[in-house]
Amino acid sequence: MIDAWNDDPKPFAWTKTADEIPDNLANYCTQINQLNNDLRY
Repeated sequence: MIDAWNDDPKPFAWTKTADEIPDNLANYCTQINQLNNDLRY
């Protein structure tokens, strides 16, 4: 993948603002934690 990217590089474009990232990350962590708990018990 990296070799292909280096052949035709493009700038990375953020799709979230800096304020949106922590909220999305917290939501993701909550979902993963719940899934882990569901699988454990």
